[in-house]
Amino acid sequence: MMWALASLLLAGHVRAAIPNAMLRGMPSLPKLPVPDRFITSPNGTVLPPITTVYYFDQLIDHNNPDLGTFQQRYWMGWEFYEPGGPIILTTPGEGPGDGSEALTTNETINGLIAQQQNGAVIDIEHRFFGYSNPYDNLTSQSLALLTIQQAIDDLEYFANTADLPMPGGDAVKPGQAPWILTGGSYAGALTGWTMVNKPGLFWAAYASSGVVEAITDYYEYFTPVREYMPQNCSSDVEAVIAHLDELYIANDTAGIQTLKEAFGLGDVVHVDDFATAKQTAWLACLSVVYIAPARTVPPFLFSTFFFLTSSAAFLTRLTLLGPTVQNNLFEWQNLQPAIGPGAMFFQFCDALEVKDGVSAGPEGWGLEHAIYSWGNFWNTTYYKYICESVDAETCFGTYNTSQPYWTNVTVNNSGRSWFWMVCNQVGWYQVGPPEGQPAIVSRILQPIYNERLCVNMFPQAFAYPPQPTTTQTDTMYAGWNVNVPRLFFANGLRDPWRESTVSADGLNKPNTTSMPIYQGDGFHCSDMLAKNGIVDPTVAAVQEAGLRYMKEWLAEWRPST
Repeated sequence: MMWALASLLLAGHVRAAIPNAMLRGMPSLPKLPVPDRFITSPNGTVLPPITTVYYFDQLIDHNNPDLGTFQQRYWMGWEFYEPGGPIILTTPGEGPGDGSEALTTNETINGLIAQQQNGAVIDIEHRFFGYSNPYDNLTSQSLALLTIQQAIDDLEYFANTADLPMPGGDAVKPGQAPWILTGGSYAGALTGWTMVNKPGLFWAAYASSGVVEAITDYYEYFTPVREYMPQNCSSDVEAVIAHLDELYIANDTAGIQTLKEAFGLGDVVHVDDFATAKQTAWLACLSVVYIAPARTVPPFLFSTFFFLTSSAAFLTRLTLLGPTVQNNLFEWQNLQPAIGPGAMFFQFCDALEVKDGVSAGPEGWGLEHAIYSWGNFWNTTYYKYICESVDAETCFGTYNTSQPYWTNVTVNNSGRSWFWMVCNQVGWYQVGPPEGQPAIVSRILQPIYNERLCVNMFPQAFAYPPQPTTTQTDTMYAGWNVNVPRLFFANGLRDPWRESTVSADGLNKPNTTSMPIYQGDGFHCSDMLAKNGIVDPTVAAVQEAGLRYMKEWLAEWRPST
């Protein structure tokens, strides 16, 4: 995802080649194609295409209504709606609404709820994403109004004041009809945060892979990846990463250069950029915000932090190799139960572990073969997949801040908008683990690497690397401590964002009839897609439980107006 124009941030597989791991690992929803069929209501009336765009006059600033309004886009489907049914509100979260129209259909959990309960579904674009922008640019000054609270207030203001385009749509406000809030990934977190912040506004809610806990040092993003990827593959990746870190600790610049050249990345000047590029081929999932208790910082990195603020020369030396190698890992987030063995992540592991038609044992083939085969896969397949014809330094380097990637402030640039939220409120920096833990990501990668990128992107807002206010976010919206009625949590065992959800290891949050927590064997937001329940019975069980609770809770609703 390295490009000069904002539109490239939305371009298919090239999304991986961003010079910023924060964006390669965005906690985003899986995409579905727009259904190509006529939509009719229960009485047979042909309805508008689901791609029809509607507009709502949303407040620019909920703390200062005198600033006026902007047009917030939304999409709506009411093919199952009958009077008295629920209004289901969802958002695509940190991406444009274009292409998310399937969220209003029964190909997703939203539409399954609507079909079961005779409801209607609204998909509303998040402020500062797509073309729902209070201002005509994405400067730091404009983005000051991109906050979690403003997004929550948007949902409240829409629910209380919007006259919907369906028949009778002016008489279904909360209190007149039951409203259900749903979302997946960041939008799943927003669902939980809204239920905490606006009690009583939505009668019920469904949060899929909801990353409710903001975590700055989110090394646990890679824990489910390491646990559930083929063991021979993880063994060899760990061997290569350990070798890289040993070279770095020894300040073995010749060895680092040899390793970079094995990957065809000899032109990548900085070691941290190299480590990130290597990571992308497996990590397509995303991270969570977690305040690590007394995390031990390796001594060689402690000195790095000190010199980052005092020695430009040391900074240049530090950034010879790190993040480039991170790229292969991000492919994990693209996996779903309905995706077959031809997925890029499995191509990567096959390249490392299948030699002359024979698969390696659990211990892998060893360091020498792993470096050769990983480098060969990178050079013959993966580099072109993510960088196309761009040179390595341009594709992975993060030190030339004059590139349009850092300076483009035009709207419909989801990466820039999400970057703002990450730098300010949620963190989720996907970095290397503490000493003593298995590492499939280089320990060279620490939060300071990502925080430095915040200065690159927003020099007017940050004079020095900022620390996101994750503690404040978790205090304000409850984080893992969320406890509200009629909120259903659905998570996946193989989700790289699992550790920022209420299903995090060691959290042991109780599953209650008031706030059920279900976990299948799926990946990120697997339960959001109806087709995943067809191929994975554990995902189907989560979906069925969610539908059962929605039915029970809606039966208890009574109008208040």
